[in-house]
Amino acid sequence: MPGITGTWSAEMNTPFGKQNLTITLKGGEPPMGILDSPEGRSEVQGLVLTEDTANFTLPIDTPINATVVWKLRAEGDDLSGTVKAGFFPASKLKGSRAAEEGTA
Repeated sequence: MPGITGTWSAEMNTPFGKQNLTITLKGGEPPMGILDSPEGRSEVQGLVLTEDTANFTLPIDTPINATVVWKLRAEGDDLSGTVKAGFFPASKLKGSRAAEEGTA
């Protein structure tokens, strides 16, 4: 069973409303992460992967200027974690492994 690497469909409730996003995490040297959200596509920074966890940051400038800290954990095909932006309380994230193309 795969660990944290792969593509995930996720949602979180933030102080600015519900957000739906796609997170793609790839191992390697260095590991790579991409976040797709309604605001666009961003490459994550400082990605640290273990078999079932991913920690990274992502600077944002809308709706506030802050560095967002992401802490994620995979359990099978379920994803959970927290996302904290600046002085706001951490938001909970939940998600599931996205179906690979051609396997629907």
